[in-house]
Amino acid sequence: MQVVVANKELSKEELYFLTKAQDVQKMAEAADQTFNLVAWCIYLDHNADGEEVELFSMRTDENETFATNSPTFIRAFREILDIFQPDEVKKIKVMNGVSKNNRTFVTCAYVSPDAE
Repeated sequence: MQVVVANKELSKEELYFLTKAQDVQKMAEAADQTFNLVAWCIYLDHNADGEEVELFSMRTDENETFATNSPTFIRAFREILDIFQPDEVKKIKVMNGVSKNNRTFVTCAYVSPDAE
């Protein structure tokens, strides 16, 4: 496992909760919600077939952890990082969308930390 980018220098405990904890929830379950982020990272790991995959994981101020390997979500999050420094991304909204093929996907949008 290799962290590609994170909002800060992660402690061992934060790294565990983001990447290995058994209570990590699927990002799709977080759709239509806005979260205050305590810690987040994009990291590389290997799937069951031994292939390297990129994942995004976030820990909220309510001690919930959500993760995804969705390329659409990760691309949207990287677009946020094209504008903001990693330590400036403190709040996001998770959303579902529908593709041209009528398939549901998960994505995200930046939310100002001052927004209610």
